[in-house]
Amino acid sequence: MSEILGTLFKYLMVILGAVAVVALFYMTLGQDKTHKAISSITQLQANTQGLFSTHTSFTDLSSAVAITAGLAPPDMISGTALINPWGGAVTIAVNPSVSSRFDITTTNIPDDACSKLASILGAAGSSATNLAVNGTGLTLPVNMAAVVTACNATTNSITITSGR
Repeated sequence: MSEILGTLFKYLMVILGAVAVVALFYMTLGQDKTHKAISSITQLQANTQGLFSTHTSFTDLSSAVAITAGLAPPDMISGTALINPWGGAVTIAVNPSVSSRFDITTTNIPDDACSKLASILGAAGSSATNLAVNGTGLTLPVNMAAVVTACNATTNSITITSGR
């Protein structure tokens, strides 16, 4: 009887170990997508600022221009559109209120990634001039309580405004 229980316990441990490895893989994959999104948006932002550094405005800026000019990282490009790691749309365009600024909007961000993404993009020292989560403007540098409150949807959108 003890041999049967020992064997059963051994197989139970193998199964629990496999479940733990799978769970760890999925957690890591989710964090990897968040880091990838941060990197891609930051690269798009910096490349855009560099290309338009001698211009007084961003009026000619669009997602198509970003793709054609090579401003967006390759993993962000899907045909003629920009996407984030979760398959959501990413758009870049001149800010409708101030032509010397531009907006990058990313959509379909999962709830758990939204707070991380917004907190880094809106941190002190970032090149953001404004940050909005689900249409709610946040004071920069962002306050984590405000970020968590704003990231309240199953899928979220973030708009980051930058200038020179």
